[in-house]
Amino acid sequence: MSDTLDTIEIIRGRLRDSFAQASTDEQKQKIKAELKRLSDLQEEVVLQEFESVADEIRALTSTLQQIIDNLTGVIGNFFLQDFDKIGTQAGLAIRTAPPPTQPNSGRPAKRDRSRQPAQGSDTTSSASLDGWAGLISTYRSYDKVSAELKIASLAQWIQESGRGTSPLARKYNNFGGIKYRARMQGYCTPVDYTGSDGDSTTYCNFSSLTAFIEGYWHFIASGDSYSGWERYSHNGAAYIRFIAPHYSADPNYITGVLRLFEESGSLLKQGSNGSGSSEDGAPAAPLSNVATPEGSTARVAIVIGHNARSPGSSAVSPLSRTEFVFNGEVAAYMLRNAAQYNLELKVFTRQSNPSVEREILAAYAEAAAFNPVCAVELHFNSSDNSAATGTEVLLAGGKPAAAALASSITSALRSSLGLPLRGNRGLSVVSRGDRGWISVSALPNVPSVLCEPFFGSNTSDCVTVAGLGEEKLALAYLRGLREFVLSRNLVA
Repeated sequence: MSDTLDTIEIIRGRLRDSFAQASTDEQKQKIKAELKRLSDLQEEVVLQEFESVADEIRALTSTLQQIIDNLTGVIGNFFLQDFDKIGTQAGLAIRTAPPPTQPNSGRPAKRDRSRQPAQGSDTTSSASLDGWAGLISTYRSYDKVSAELKIASLAQWIQESGRGTSPLARKYNNFGGIKYRARMQGYCTPVDYTGSDGDSTTYCNFSSLTAFIEGYWHFIASGDSYSGWERYSHNGAAYIRFIAPHYSADPNYITGVLRLFEESGSLLKQGSNGSGSSEDGAPAAPLSNVATPEGSTARVAIVIGHNARSPGSSAVSPLSRTEFVFNGEVAAYMLRNAAQYNLELKVFTRQSNPSVEREILAAYAEAAAFNPVCAVELHFNSSDNSAATGTEVLLAGGKPAAAALASSITSALRSSLGLPLRGNRGLSVVSRGDRGWISVSALPNVPSVLCEPFFGSNTSDCVTVAGLGEEKLALAYLRGLREFVLSRNLVA
């Protein structure tokens, strides 16, 4: 504790020197605010006395770090250069470089970030202050799960451990907030932790970073609640949606983790050896079948935008898939669930052709032979403006039936996604030469629309869609189609 108090006094002296040299009132006010925080920190250190000194000092270091980060650019670099030396002398891991910008992680999971060791618990730990960097480095070379699952799980560990700063992560290499179960014997040892609510719970103490990684995947693979997780090896967002109800009671957990996919992918980018990616130019689900329910039905043609060779725009994290691949999965779910809506669906894909117009017209010629009551082409939007957002459905003008189809689908998409509607209440009329015109005009006597439910270039849109999932998006399309069929009395 004395080293920490000495460090605080040295930093206070530096701040006072900086205040004397400050040239503007704004700089002086900022330094005054940080001096006040430093005084509050000193009081907290003194009050802690010698109770759980090692744990508390490391926690207080993060507050010191915030003070340093907040002063970057306000005081001279010659002051900041001394802080590394000061921190080293005091045994504290203080970083003087500007911190990387981190996305909003959502509400942190409660179960490990607020925990403190129970009295009498085993406090022996092999974890170190640089355990987080070590975990990332170790995970980059881990090849037992797909790249998509590595991104998803690391995003989860960012959320659970506060980027390796939680007591469980620092002391016990438990970056996932994993509670001890009998099935974890041989992968870890139990350690008692007491939460802020006073309840004691047993967590996993992992002997090494590799032991944690192996232990996490054993925890998932051996848990009855997670049975079937392997089905989502190609889709990290779907994996998180699948395990989240059993992993955390936080209603915002899924969204919080999904928002961290971009950061996670960036951390793993160097040297990632994952396997099993579905981003191979073809939809992950088979599309050769036709959904043919019994009873009164209406035929609907579903066209997947783009093709395997030219798959369209790529969505940003956490979707991270092209239009062709993503919409192929959505179409597969539409086929699987069509019978519930008394719809007979057939999916058509475009075959690469030097002439885009011929490519599109060939797909719609096949669709015409199916004799559908309407045709829907699946896309998602993209823009150089990353803030562009919303839902829109393209259609040709002067076609009331197409307008009715577009309105029904737009309403269903709005209800599920909650994104703003673009154009005229979500409807965008296109003319010859406009984007989408070839598709919506290919079948003159069949109501046809081109759907852009969200912007793949907008992170917030992609988080919303990833949280919803491909199947629920497919169901939204089916609800819109069914509403259109009933409103036009098109059931055979």
